[in-house]
Amino acid sequence: MLEKIRTSTFLLAITVVLLLFSLTLLIFTCFWGLNDDAVMAMHIYGKGYSIEPTEYILYSNIIIGSILKKIYQAIPDYPWYGIYTMLILFISFIVLLYSLLTYKYSKTRILYFLLYFVLFGLWLIRMPQFTTNAVMAGMSGVFLFFTYLSEGKTAIISKFIVAFSILLLSLSFLIRPESFYLIVILSFSFITVEMLMHEYRKRALGKLLVLVIPLIIIIILSATYHRSAYLKDDNWAHMIKKIELGRELVDNNKAMEYSSRTKHIFDSVGWSLNDVIMLTNWFFIDDEVFGLVKREKVLREINNISLPRPMIYLEHMVRDKYFYGAVVLLIYFISQINMRQKIFFQIALSLLVSVFIILYMGYSVRLPDRVYMPILSYLAFLALFFVDKDIRPEEIKLWKGKLNILFVVIFMVFFIFIHYSFNAVRKKQNVVLKHSIARLDPEKDRIYLVWAKSLPLELLSVFDNLDDFADLKMLDITADFNDPRVMKVSKALNIKNFGELTGKDNLFHIGNLTYMALYARYLKEHYNLDVAFKIIEVNPLFMIYKHIEVNPDISRRIKTIPVNVAGVKYKVLAIQEQ
Repeated sequence: MLEKIRTSTFLLAITVVLLLFSLTLLIFTCFWGLNDDAVMAMHIYGKGYSIEPTEYILYSNIIIGSILKKIYQAIPDYPWYGIYTMLILFISFIVLLYSLLTYKYSKTRILYFLLYFVLFGLWLIRMPQFTTNAVMAGMSGVFLFFTYLSEGKTAIISKFIVAFSILLLSLSFLIRPESFYLIVILSFSFITVEMLMHEYRKRALGKLLVLVIPLIIIIILSATYHRSAYLKDDNWAHMIKKIELGRELVDNNKAMEYSSRTKHIFDSVGWSLNDVIMLTNWFFIDDEVFGLVKREKVLREINNISLPRPMIYLEHMVRDKYFYGAVVLLIYFISQINMRQKIFFQIALSLLVSVFIILYMGYSVRLPDRVYMPILSYLAFLALFFVDKDIRPEEIKLWKGKLNILFVVIFMVFFIFIHYSFNAVRKKQNVVLKHSIARLDPEKDRIYLVWAKSLPLELLSVFDNLDDFADLKMLDITADFNDPRVMKVSKALNIKNFGELTGKDNLFHIGNLTYMALYARYLKEHYNLDVAFKIIEVNPLFMIYKHIEVNPDISRRIKTIPVNVAGVKYKVLAIQEQ
């Protein structure tokens, strides 16, 4: 049967990837890798943090937002953001396998692709997010283009390959520009070596220009359209600048150090240690305290001083089982290559560039798994792309062949078990989250103030249509009152500014003891309010509570709870029920 399917590499790629995706979706439940995607889905669907569908999803190009919004408005019964997310991965893996088999066909390479899929494919599908999706789309476009550089294609196939490569790379840019730039940097050395050492250098350069010129035009036009769509609204223009500065503040691990070396900078804008901790937890809603001018001043002065960088992100990476799996797989694939000079340079330079990016980001900014895992997935696939040592039937009887098969089996079984164990925990958490959301009860006219990750939206299924949030009144207090989307919500809820988040009977917080401690001290430092918290409900994932100004009537019912946040000691005042 395999020999019949082999007559069409494209059909084979679709068949294999369709089978792998079907098995994955049958065995695993897919949850978001980050709460950002769930929030973007809320804005597309007009639920939760959004009172109406909107194309303004910030991180991805407004073209994508507009298309998804229109599809959802036409057919609202389906989770289109989740479908779109999985479709990107599905197409990317088809293209990667097609490129792999077009460059050199062998059954061994299909087996090794399964090995690659077990580690990276399951990781990406189980916890999809727009950042990694953009990398995969761009990566598939790069390797598809590389097959165009090979000889022996008909003119029609060549044109299709170039057009689809441009489409995938453009899609990568639309989903997340930073991910597109990452792929460009990662693949630059690989493509450059290919150009310089190509047998027909001028012809190869011409092919590269056929890809690059239309791609640049598409990127410029789409970026211009995206920016003009936001900047035509004064509120959005102001917000875009604030968001960029806020992201730079949180991403700059030097900017978040509160010590004797930086205290004078934070003092100059009226930020305390508590405020800095609030910022690291994405609290930006109070423009009086965290306004644009103050953000600019802190960043400017922090960047002018020399400070040692924390290594927390690199430490997190080296504690990750998937990191070691990726490194082992990369080494194994490299060992299966009959190394030639050109391939050696392509892999060696790509390794150097990747190590530099990982060290730079881990030292200077942030290095979450959504960054280092795609980098490692690129390196592993690059090595897999050049694998040319086949496992022949007669070699399986020898010790070297047996070791190869043993490695493949052990690797697959181990990481399938790791994936399954992690997914099983997520399934249980999802049940708790869905039950907790159902208990929020929209009929009581409550307004829920939600802080950052206190409501773990990443535990929602990718295919959740968010109907549980349809009637809930929610305000993200880590957002910004100048955000036009927040302005619509706050106007509908009759909340004009941060000061009106206190003293209303129907306002309830979703958070935890950490956020209680930070919020209470914040109100004391900036508004001279002493508040206690009346805990309404506690579940394994979050707490529901109200904050009430301390007065003699409730002082006798107050219980003090000690809380440690980032090494700082706090005391939370909790009101005991009578």
